[in-house]
This record gives sequence, structure tokens and C-alpha cells, in this order.
Amino acid sequence: MTKWTEEQQQAIESRNSNLLVAAAAGSGKTAVLVERIIRMICADGLNIENLLIVTFTNAAAGEMRERITAAIVKQLESNPDNPEHLRRQLQMVGRSSICTIHAFCTGIVRENFHLLDINPKFRIGDTTECSILRRETVEEVMEAAYASGDENFLDLVERFAGTRNDKAIENLILRTYTFIQSQPEPFTWLEEKVNYLARPADELAQSTWAAILSQDMQAKISEARELFAKAAAVIDHEPALEGYRPALEDDLLLTSQLDSRLQAGLHCLAQHLQTVNFTRLGRAARDCDPHWQENVKILRDEGKNIIKDMQKLTLGKSIHEYADELGQLHLSMRALLQLTVDFARRYREKKADKNILDFNDLEHFALQVLSDPQSARTYRHKYHYIFVDEYQDSNLVQESLLNFIKGERNLFMVGDVKQSIYRFRLADPTLFISKYGSFQSEPAALNRRIDLDKNFRSRAEILAGVNYIFKHIMSLELGEIDYDQSSWLRYGSGMEEAEDARIEVMLIEKDFGLLEIDEDGEDLNEVETEASFAARRIKELIGTNIYDPRKNCIRPVAYRDIVVLMRSTKNRADVYLDILTEQGIPCYADVGSGYFEALEIEMFLNLLRIIDNKKQDIPLLSVLRSPLGKFTVHDLITIRLNNHAGHMYQAVEEYIKHNDDDLSSRLSSFWYRLDNWKDKARFMPIDQLIWEIMLETDYYYFVGAMPGGIQRQANLRILLDRARQFQASTLKGLYNFVNFIDSLQADHGDMSNARVLGEEDNVVRIMSIHKSKGLEFPVVIMAGMGKQFNFSDTSAAVLFHKDLGIGPIYVDPEARIKSNSLARMAIQSKVKNENLSEEMRILYVGCTRAINKLIMLGSLKNIPSQAQKWVRSLNPYGLNKARSFMDWIGPVLMHHPDGEVLRSLLEDEYDGDIYADNSIWKISILSPALLAAAHREILVQQSSVQLKLQDFKRESASAEAALVNMRLDWNYPHRQAEGIPSKLSVSSIKKNQTDHWPVILPEPPLLLPEPEFIKHDTGKATVKLSGAEKGTIMHFVMQHLDLARVSSAAAIELQLQEMLKRELLTAEEIDSVSSEKIVRFMNSQLGQRMLKSPAVYREVPFNLVCKAESILEGIEANDEELLIQGIIDLYFQEGDELVLVDYKTDYISAQNRAALIQQYSIQINLYKNALEKILDKRVKDSCLYFFHTEEMIFI
Repeated sequence: MTKWTEEQQQAIESRNSNLLVAAAAGSGKTAVLVERIIRMICADGLNIENLLIVTFTNAAAGEMRERITAAIVKQLESNPDNPEHLRRQLQMVGRSSICTIHAFCTGIVRENFHLLDINPKFRIGDTTECSILRRETVEEVMEAAYASGDENFLDLVERFAGTRNDKAIENLILRTYTFIQSQPEPFTWLEEKVNYLARPADELAQSTWAAILSQDMQAKISEARELFAKAAAVIDHEPALEGYRPALEDDLLLTSQLDSRLQAGLHCLAQHLQTVNFTRLGRAARDCDPHWQENVKILRDEGKNIIKDMQKLTLGKSIHEYADELGQLHLSMRALLQLTVDFARRYREKKADKNILDFNDLEHFALQVLSDPQSARTYRHKYHYIFVDEYQDSNLVQESLLNFIKGERNLFMVGDVKQSIYRFRLADPTLFISKYGSFQSEPAALNRRIDLDKNFRSRAEILAGVNYIFKHIMSLELGEIDYDQSSWLRYGSGMEEAEDARIEVMLIEKDFGLLEIDEDGEDLNEVETEASFAARRIKELIGTNIYDPRKNCIRPVAYRDIVVLMRSTKNRADVYLDILTEQGIPCYADVGSGYFEALEIEMFLNLLRIIDNKKQDIPLLSVLRSPLGKFTVHDLITIRLNNHAGHMYQAVEEYIKHNDDDLSSRLSSFWYRLDNWKDKARFMPIDQLIWEIMLETDYYYFVGAMPGGIQRQANLRILLDRARQFQASTLKGLYNFVNFIDSLQADHGDMSNARVLGEEDNVVRIMSIHKSKGLEFPVVIMAGMGKQFNFSDTSAAVLFHKDLGIGPIYVDPEARIKSNSLARMAIQSKVKNENLSEEMRILYVGCTRAINKLIMLGSLKNIPSQAQKWVRSLNPYGLNKARSFMDWIGPVLMHHPDGEVLRSLLEDEYDGDIYADNSIWKISILSPALLAAAHREILVQQSSVQLKLQDFKRESASAEAALVNMRLDWNYPHRQAEGIPSKLSVSSIKKNQTDHWPVILPEPPLLLPEPEFIKHDTGKATVKLSGAEKGTIMHFVMQHLDLARVSSAAAIELQLQEMLKRELLTAEEIDSVSSEKIVRFMNSQLGQRMLKSPAVYREVPFNLVCKAESILEGIEANDEELLIQGIIDLYFQEGDELVLVDYKTDYISAQNRAALIQQYSIQINLYKNALEKILDKRVKDSCLYFFHTEEMIFI
């Protein structure tokens, strides 16, 4: 029986309140949630259909459903008081509301489609499909806007379009539309925020934007004052520096003046900042301590730099100038508002035409339904309790949905704001933070909060290290929550002691630049070097002992125990894959993005680009140098030397024209293939073209032979699927497909890589920290800790924020000068701070995945210089200046007892604080030279092995030669069976008229749709159907006819017209069907027997395994088996026996009648044998029916 902690027990048993469970990492929140639900069902007698359980992912919903099912089964097995109630709950689990928020919304929309004026048979649009529709729509919106000639629109284009095209405006419309979907009333919000830009100067001075900037300035002034004060305090200890005091007193006075001016308003502060001049430091006495002297200078310089940063931010504009700029921008943003409204309307219409909805539609349509009081009341009565998992990742729309259906005290929310890492998906952690601050811990409170702080996942040493780091860096200002004692992770797992449980920090010095380490002169860059050190550490860990809490035993580390986590896998995961594979370490990269950067995809897309347009040097060079082109670097140099000017494609054509050598021949052949593929692209569907190129070039098989080949082939199949979806859109052809892919990449869009790995595969996983959320691993290697944060989203011309609205950059349309508007400065500051907070939470998530061992790995330039910076960075200003994870880890470890390695790098003796702490760390400074030494050792070992192999080969040459000769001279005794395929279709077997055994015919070619340029050939009055097409159509009709309505030709004709209306068949196809012939079949003796049968089966596929010798007479197949596949046209039941019918549409004459009957008798006998073996029933009659002559032939 599970032993619950006191806090877990309260979370399980508490009733009659809204409950927020703040569950720390590894605290067993899912187990608590399931137990609460089970007790409500079993002890409280609730029905599971009256519970709404909202999870973050479909996988989580599936796991929740499995756990609840298992718990109910367990209750049933332990002799419950109310077995009937539990059995009913077990039956209802599959239909219960355990789902994602989107699945819940889908249910609401389907149940209330009549209120929304939508088709109830809608489907959820594929991501790629919706992306194509959005791109089509935004182009239409731009065309319409240009046609209207609206002045505000033209002003928007003038200010925000690029110099080459207006793609920037298209992307801005898409960004705006996407962002506002997180608001319950998207266009109300947008209009309100746009109008907020047009404010007079006096209101602007009191605006939220001004308040945000004032807070920032106040923090900077306080930080500068503290630094100046610290410098002055040093003089108190070192009188020889008294000459510095006047300058420092002036500095402190300056901070007071800046404080005063800030109180008067930002514009007053800005004016004063432009007049600031710092007093020069006086002279120190000759006998002063140089250490203290340097300390004063460093502290003062840091304070001065803060003031200088403030000068750069304000630019000295008056509040009236800012107001005037925003007034001008208001008109541009009004145009953006109108464009976004127009886009939403057109996009909605396009989706309606295809009968699709996207995920945003689901949420907003559900919100529309629930905004009706009666509808909301219906769902409120249905759901007695509502559970929300991962509440920290909710947004305002989802919050509004739940508010409509929740009761007064029936909401249970569980999550951890420290693990809120989906702001880029518009999650809003402030919803959790707000409740965390307002909910009370008292048991009787209406809105109650319970903290689960015991961690049952990780070793005590890991928890101590995590607590040490985050208690010094995470706060309300940075991280958006105070990491005080109530947030600390408490040890709860009771693991056995380990040999070495220290948290490892491996810092790699990258000042060495690129370093040659192998005989080929190959270089290792930063990521390769880092991956090489990771590989070395992984090898050391394999086989060492760890405690397995699931098995409660000590066991050796396996590859599957290890994960390499990265902030982003883009441009890094592939490098790690290559390096680890080279080192003999089995590995797999589970990347949710980076699809377009995958080598096999990037290379193939470049081929498509140059098929469409050869005048692209970079894609052309890429393909020429690749296995697709097979040209060497020497070839490319030769081509270019032959023609220095112009594009590469011109150089290629010139070389072909003026040279007659092997290179010219190969280039000409390659050029011909490109032209041939381009010709095919004009009429061939893009997905078929791509597949043909992959097979013709053997590219599909080539990438399959590369490291990670299964993954690479799966990625190519995804590209094929996306091309197939694209082909189904209104856009067609190679040009549009390439443009779509380029647009998707330009919008920072991506597609997920194929997943080809099972959980039990013994490989090292490589994944992003986001992918690892909710998972745990015995050994975690946090890679790329020195990688710079990405703040690109704060550099966009127009910024958005849920509270602060819209922040456009100011562009002077005449002078073409850009400057920051007041709104954009405020939003930029806020977004940057929120992004830093999210980065800190991402670091927390990564660290808390580890069970037994945590290793941090980072490359840094000039580590001693970094240490010099870290020693002064453990303060709010320094932490806010962080640009990588190591900029937080380094300053904290500098003050740890185990940080002596870092302190030894300082130029002067360390005189700061050392914080007592029970966490234990191992900090290493590594040089790439270590890899070179290790590599040389490997080469020596390999050389020794090679010498031993040579000796062995010489000694055993004669014995080996005899063995090889014996094997080469061996003859396969069953050579006759070599040509037998493993699988045959019935239609491919035809009786040879001269021999006694069947011959195998090639499968009939795939009947591709007729190309558009043939279909619309004006010289053809009608399109004549082939005999094969007519046969397919007749079989289709016979399969789908309603047998209750076949009494006359008119009745059959009516059904044919219904098929036409439903677009199952075209008018031309209908014309090829004779309703008279069908009715005569129905009225025949055989047809009447069929119509009287209680069970009729049409177009039934089957698979049957049989001995090859039974099919291929005269062949000695040595018990070889064949898989026979076929489709039975018709069979029906008569009594306990079956009647088999195979109808044919062939042209039959006196000359070919006997041959056709002989041919088809083989097939129908195979059908008969299949039916009798599969159904274990006798086939009493087997009949061929020829529609052409309307005759029945019983076989």
C-alpha cells in the first residue's frame, strides 16, 4: 500500500474547496491526482463521466486513463463494497472526459455545431495544410489591400516592408493573428491596444509603458548606487585611497539627482542623463594596496557602465516627441488591425470550404458556445469536479473556458510554475502565480493551496545542488517566483549511498580555436569538441554502479540510462550523433524541430530548388558536391577557373559548351537530368516527382546507409507526406512547393522529425530540455551550457505583449531613420525579462530530470576572464545581464566551498563570501588538447591492433584461402526457386497456354491521373476511358449499389446519379456503366440467388499463405511459401455453404473465349481455396460472370 506524505494525503482527501496543488519536480503529482480521482469514484460514489480531467498532452491523457483503469481493477479484485458501481466505471473509462483541452473543446464544438453554423463532420486541419492556407490567404489579403489604395496601408508598407519585397508585412499579419489567439476576445483586444497608441503626452507620461520603464530605471539607479557605495566602503578599510573619495561622493550624489529627476518623469530623467559627466578619480597614496585600488576601480566602472546603459536606452526624447511618434504609428497599426481582420475572415472561409478547423478555432468556438449561459449551465451540471494537470502552462482562453463551467468549489489544479517553459506557445504562468499568491493554506479556505515539496525522484546530492543554485538566482524579478524555503526540493526517495554523487561541471576552454587531432587534419569546432568530451564521459560511466529505485537494487549503468539534454537541438544534435556514433556509442536524437536542418532534408530541398531554378549558387554548389551530384572539390575549382564571372550555373554551362572531357560529360549528364525532372514537374504531382527522384538517384537508399539511416529515411517519408498534402491544396507544382518550404523556414516554422525509437532501446538519448519535461533519467548530461540565449524575438519591428499591447518601432518615412518608440522600449524590456525568467525555468527543468547523476557541460571563451566577471555577478543587475546558463551557474559556484577551481583563476586573491552548503560539486576546466592526447593514444592502440592482425593474416592465409575457395565453389541446390517472389497478387498469375504451370506476370502499372494539360486539350471533344478503367468503375458500382433498390434499370440509374452528386464518380464514368446489363445480372438465376441470401459480401480483400509448389507447378521450391493477396468480387451464403462469383468486363469473342475461361479458372480456384481455408466453409458453386456477353460459367 502506498505511503503518502501528509501534504499528499491532504491533496487527495481535501474536499469542498478549489484546490491549487503546487507540486515540485518529482513530487508524485500524477500519482496524487489519480488517487484523488479513484477515491472520489470508489469511496465517494461519483461517476467518472461526471469528472473532467484536462491534461497537457494526449500521451498524458492516455497514461492517466491507464492508471485509473488499473486502480479500478485493483479495487474490484480486493472485494469492494459496491462492485456494480465499479464495473460500470470500468466500462465508462474509455468514454470519460480524460483529455487535452483541445479534445475537450472538440467535443463541445461537435455537440453544439448547430449553434456555430459549421459542418458537424469537420476535421482538424494538419499543421502543414493550415500553414499553406494561411500563406495563400495572406497573399490574397495583400493583393486586396494594394488594390484598395488605402493610405494607412501604404504608410504601413512604407514604414515596415523590406527593401526588396513586402514579405515583412505578410509575416507581421501572421504574427499578429497568431498572437491574439491567446486572448478570449482577439479582435476586441487588438483594437483596444491599437487605440491605446493614440494618447496625448500627459496621459503617456502616466501610462503603463512609462511605469515599466521607470521601474527599470529605478532598479538601475539603485544598483549603481550600491556599487558606488561598495567602492566608498573599500576606502574606509584602506585610507591610502582617500583621494578617490571626492569622485565617489559625486557619483553617489549623481544617483540621488537621477532618483529625483525620475520622480518628475521619464522625460526629465532623459534630459538630465544627457548632461552627465563623471568626476575623474583623484590620486591614491603610493603605499596603497594595489588589490584594494583595483577593487575600487572595478566597482566604480561597473556603476558608471550602468549609467551609460541608461543613456543609451532613453535617447533623450521628450514625452511630447514620443507621443507624436506613437500618434503617427497609430494610423499604421490601424491598417494592421484591418489587414488582420480581413485575413481572419478569408482564412475562416478557406477552412470552411475544406471543412477543417485548427486548434485555435476549437478553443474560440468552445468559448462561443460556453458564453451562452444555458450552454454553460449544461456543462456545469455535467461535471461535478474539474481537474487541470500542468496548470502552469494554461493561457487566458483556456482559463476562460474553465471559468464558464466550474462550480463554486470544485476545481482542482496541479502544476509547478518553476516548470512553466511554454511561453513561446503563449502559455501564461502569471495565472498560476496569481492564484499561488491569493490561495490560502488553511484547510477551511474556499480557495486552498497545498505545497508538495518532497522529491521522490532524485538523489539528495542532486536536490541539494539544485536548491543551492536556484535559491541564489531565482526570484520574483527573475524567474517570476521566489525560490525561498517553501520552494526548496525536499529529499524523499531514500536511495542508497553512491560512490560518487557529486554534480559535475565540465568547462571547456574554447580559446584554442580549431584544433587538428587526426591524421587527415580534420578540425573540431566548439560543438564537436563538447560532444567529444561528452562521449569520453559516457564511456567512463558505462558499467559503473548506480542505484535503480524501480528494481531496488544496484546495477551497472547502460546506454539507455543516459540522456544528453540541450536548450535547443538545432545545429547541435546532428553533431552529437556523429561524434557519439564515431566513438561507438549507440545514440538517438529525439528532436521535435530542426527537421529542415537535417542533412538529408536540406540536401534534397536544395535539389528541388535548382530543378526549379538553376540560378541559385548556394543550392547548386551544395547539390554538385553532394552524393546527388558526385562532383569533387577539384571538379568545382576546375569549373570556376574556366569561368570566373557570373553565376555558377553559367560557369557550368560554359564548361559543357567549350570542353570535351570526362568532367564535361558528367556535367552534361547531370544537367540533362535536372532538365528532365523540370519537364516532369510541369505535369507530374509533386509527391510523385519527389519519390521518383529519390528512387532514380538511389538517394533514399543512400541515406539509409548513413549513420541513423532509419531516422533519415523516415524524415524523407515525412517530406513525401507533406508534398502529398501540399498537392491536395489549391497551390500546385514544384515552384509553389519550394516557395512554401522557403516561407515556412523564413517564418521560423519547422516540422517534427520522424520518431523511430522504442523506449527499451539501449541507446543514449539526445533531446531538448522541452522534450524531456515530465521524464526522468538516471544520468543527465546538460550540454551547451555556455551557448548564448536567443533574444531574437525582442528585435522584431513590432512587439506584442498580453498586458502592454503593441510596441512598433518608429520609422521616419522621409529620413528612413529607425528609433525605439516608448511602447516598444517598455515591451522590449518586459519581454526580455520574461524570456530570461523562462530560460531560468528551463534550466530548472533540465536539472530536475536527473535521478542519480547530473553533469553540466559548457564551452566558454577565455574562462579566466569569465571567472573575473562571475565574481561580481551574483546580484540582480549581474544576473539580469546573463547570456547563458553558465552566467548563472558560474557566479553561484564562485561562492561555494567547492568553487576553489574557479576562484584560483582570479587575478587577485578572492576576498568575497563563501556560502556554507551541503551540496557537493566537481568542477573541471578542460582543454581540447586533452582530446588530442587521447586521440593519439587511440591511434597507437589501433596501430598495435593492425600489426597483430597482419601477423594473424600471414599465419592463417593458407587455411583461410581453402575455406574461401570452398565457399566460393558452393552451388545453391534450389536455384530454380530463386525467382519466386515472396508475395503475389491473384491477378498476376496467368495460365501459360503451352506449358503446364502458371507464369508470373509483372504487376499492372499504377494508373496515374491524366495530366491537366491532356485533360484540357481543346482538340479532344471527350476523354475516352480505357478498358481497365471501365472495369474498375463497374466493380466500384457493383460494390456500392444498394441491393434493396436494384429491381429495375431506372432504380439503378437513380443510384448512379446519387453517386454522381456525392462526387464518387464523374459524369463520363457514369456514362460507361450500363444499368441494363446490371439489372439483367440481378434478374438472372445467379442474381436472384444472391438477392435472397441473408449475407452478401462484396470486394473482400484477403491474404493467404500457401506452398509455392501448389501454385507454380513443375517448380521445386523446397517448401518455399508464397503470400497470395487478392480481392473477391462477390460471395454470398446459401444455407451453411457459400457461392463465389467473379465478374469480368473483358471483351469476349469466339476466338478468345476458351483462353479467358482457362486463365480466370486459376484465379477463381484460388479465391475458392482462400474462402474455404479462411472461413472453414464449403464453396458449393464458383461462377464467372461476363458482363459483355451476360453469360454465367460455373467452374
